[in-house]
Amino acid sequence: MRRPVAVVALAALLSVTACSTSGGGSDAGGDGGKTTTTADDGKTTTTEGDTSTTIAPDDDPDQAVADAVNATLDNPRFSVQSEANLTVGAQKFQLTTDGSIDYEGLVADAEITIDGGKGQQGQLKLLADGEKLWINAEGDVGVTIPDGKSWVEGDADLLTSSDNFAPVDLIGVIVALRGADGTKAEGTKEIDGVETQQYSTTLTYDEAVEGAGADAEAFKSALSLTSEKPVDLNIDVWVGDDGIIRTFQLEVDAPSGVPLGGDYTVELTDVGDDVEVPDAPEASKVLTGAKADALLDKLMGG
Repeated sequence: MRRPVAVVALAALLSVTACSTSGGGSDAGGDGGKTTTTADDGKTTTTEGDTSTTIAPDDDPDQAVADAVNATLDNPRFSVQSEANLTVGAQKFQLTTDGSIDYEGLVADAEITIDGGKGQQGQLKLLADGEKLWINAEGDVGVTIPDGKSWVEGDADLLTSSDNFAPVDLIGVIVALRGADGTKAEGTKEIDGVETQQYSTTLTYDEAVEGAGADAEAFKSALSLTSEKPVDLNIDVWVGDDGIIRTFQLEVDAPSGVPLGGDYTVELTDVGDDVEVPDAPEASKVLTGAKADALLDKLMGG
């Protein structure tokens, strides 16, 4: 399966070989300042001020977070804000995604930015109104829109006919949770009007790749690391009472002496809500026809 140009560029920027000498890792946690208690029946109760809420975590937290991955990727409508950061020695890399997508209605308004340091920067903007799709590509994303145009136009059904802009391509880092073992149920809190259960887990990068299964390539495109010794991923995730992830936080915990670190955060809001239809770009700035089709094929991997 081909990956979007921006994601391929990111993978190239984030693919790092780190020579390690020793392993290490620690559990991540935290409940946002709330007080959490655990009863004999396994229920966790979180209290803040005069408000107290209770959610019964799944009997098998590992299965609960794996199921949450599938429920999240199957959800057709959401808004997403994500930020990936990686530090290798003195060099820093960053990827951000911000926007909303409705895969059923073929509506989208989203932006992906890449900052590879040393002047390597790029940006993709994606718009779709249910009938047409437009992409603006600037900077180091591997393509240049010709003829003085700034947008390429295609059919909106490219959102679903192309594998490379599916939810797993935008938020594929969450599939690391399929490899979770020893997950702990923590406290609860409300996110975007939904009561959520927090889970925390630690696994190695290699375990995450293996656990991702058929989506391993999507995960490696989202976060590509190579080390001679295991690199731990400390993960906290908050799952709504509908089984869908609202917040995902990952921290890279490299062995001592390895100049490698980073974090990846995904925030999902407006889950299941209608997405506002964006305005079309100015027609004079839009490339159409055979040239546009060729560029879209390259950008979206259709």
